[in-house]
Amino acid sequence: MASRILIVEDEVVIAMEIESLLQQMGYEVVGQAVRGEEAVELAGQSRPDLILMDIRLKGEMDGIAAAERIGRLFRIPVVFLTAHSDKGTLDRAMNVQPYGYLLKPFRKNDLYTSIEIALYKHRALSAEQGLQRELFKLHVIDHVTQYDIYNKILALSGYLELLREEVPAGGAAGDHLAKIHDLLRSIDHQIKFEESYQKLGNQGPEWHRVSGLVDEGRRAAVPPTVTVDDQTGALGIHADPLFAQVFPRIFENSAKHGGRVSMIRVSFRKDGPAGLLVIEDDGVGIPQEQKDHLFSKDLLRTKGKGLFLVEEILRISGMTIRETGEEGRGARFEIAVPGEQYRLGDGEAAP
Repeated sequence: MASRILIVEDEVVIAMEIESLLQQMGYEVVGQAVRGEEAVELAGQSRPDLILMDIRLKGEMDGIAAAERIGRLFRIPVVFLTAHSDKGTLDRAMNVQPYGYLLKPFRKNDLYTSIEIALYKHRALSAEQGLQRELFKLHVIDHVTQYDIYNKILALSGYLELLREEVPAGGAAGDHLAKIHDLLRSIDHQIKFEESYQKLGNQGPEWHRVSGLVDEGRRAAVPPTVTVDDQTGALGIHADPLFAQVFPRIFENSAKHGGRVSMIRVSFRKDGPAGLLVIEDDGVGIPQEQKDHLFSKDLLRTKGKGLFLVEEILRISGMTIRETGEEGRGARFEIAVPGEQYRLGDGEAAP
């Protein structure tokens, strides 16, 4: 099957010459774009195997900015075709990690070599990332999900034994039944997580309505005594489908380890070109000596076990997380969201 290539070039004659060369070499040209904005749109629609990108384009978005946006949203490899080799242009281009940089005018063989090397590098990188995802699934499912389920089953068995001894003592029996109900709900949440986890890497990122995820997380992991203040409005975030698991994991951490937690607040604000999603509580906070290892997988059997998984989910989605709360005043988790991965309302993209 022929590799599919998108041409981004604002000189029509040059674009036609490139298309002719590509067809002679056996590639399929899926389209041409003359502006950076158009290139991003066509990349999302046609999902080519590779993009040949001129750096100087018509319009406000040049080829480097378009390549950066395409790489973030669609992970499509880009080879720059340009007449500019000055250090400033080269430095900017290298920052977006292109798969090739070919100076005009170029020979047919040079173009072919650049394309084939870029396609090979992209396939190799995708294979490596796929292997990492599979290893991640095996280890995390073994050490986190199964460990959590095992402990909940043990706890459930204990409460059942207590019930047998105390029935028909109505008040106590009712209390134990409530605890059993909570444990069953938590186990159901774990099972659903494992099912969704198997989809990691098999589906591309998608838009999530954050308020809906906050509500789902509240119902799955927050006890009735804790209020969740959702201030995200119509915020949407573009991320892996597993992003839905971030909220119940952090909420559960607050409810279990926050001590006197009575309120969890979720908010969002712009932070320069990016956005900042903040999840904070009014509990006892996290001691300073624990913060350096808060997201470490070595803490699977301590308070940080769920947060290692949160950090990995966010990393896969191109986001980062840090804890900035103060001991005695509550925990505060700040999630940095790239500008192209959030929108403030339906159809409203980030600036």
